[in-house]
Amino acid sequence: MKNIFRGMTFFIILFLFFWFIIIPQDNLGYNAAARDKFERLKKIDSPKIVLIGGSNVAFGINSNMLEKAFGMAVVNLGLHGGIGQTFGAQLVKENIHEGDIIVLLPESYDYETANIRDGVLTWLAIENDVSLWETLQKTDWPIMIKSFPAYLKKTINMWAKHTGNQITSNVYNRLAFNEYGDSNVVRESNIMENGYIENDGFNCTYLSEALRNYWNNFNDDVVKEGGIVLMSVPPILKEDLKLSDYDLDNLRYQLEQELNIPIISNFKDYIFPKEYFFDTNFHMTNEGAQIRTRLLIQDMQNALKGKESK
Repeated sequence: MKNIFRGMTFFIILFLFFWFIIIPQDNLGYNAAARDKFERLKKIDSPKIVLIGGSNVAFGINSNMLEKAFGMAVVNLGLHGGIGQTFGAQLVKENIHEGDIIVLLPESYDYETANIRDGVLTWLAIENDVSLWETLQKTDWPIMIKSFPAYLKKTINMWAKHTGNQITSNVYNRLAFNEYGDSNVVRESNIMENGYIENDGFNCTYLSEALRNYWNNFNDDVVKEGGIVLMSVPPILKEDLKLSDYDLDNLRYQLEQELNIPIISNFKDYIFPKEYFFDTNFHMTNEGAQIRTRLLIQDMQNALKGKESK
């Protein structure tokens, strides 16, 4: 009996050591900003505007302009497209109230799974934050378990070398966001060597079944709570665009036919020259973000007027 008690005690101590000492090594990393964005989402009174998407939202929206245009608080949940298209939506599900406007701004519509994609990135985002763990889908857990050894190896290495919980990039760190969740990095001009990264921009031509089902179910959940879901489009870098007008029109048509969500924007309106992009094909300069936000405001106003007239 004593051996069992000692074994259990050792296991508990070991677990607590890893959970509170070893695991939280990325508190100042870029993905850790998910914790601050989630806290704002929970604290801001409704009605509010919530933006969901990857880094195209973090580096491509001026939330202050949105707030002034609609007189509503804004929460920018944009983080990292590599995590997947559903992470931000899961954060919203338990925090929807009457009058909320949820705007989906995905980098792509063709992911073949409606789960998190990169488990290590997700581990870095949530680490030992229990409130964020509770938002994950049941189908996300196998991905998180599978990626745990790689994440643990990374954190042990950071802990042993005393390199954890440090700011390693002026652009990509937890503190490089404003109160809304927008990147507050000064982005005056394009810093990519050729003005863009070849074959790394928007190249989606269809809506996957997995995301169609997820987004329609998500819309149902939001509507039940008295909110509204709108879907817009990502910024598209003109010089790297490989899709034809037909491809873009056909994708929009499929979105309109298969989603129960208003598609408020035209892809062709959001094609911008490389001068408006910063360090990737989805990250915009400050000026680019302002121009894109003006377009989004107009699209949202048109969509909301249409709903009021019905």
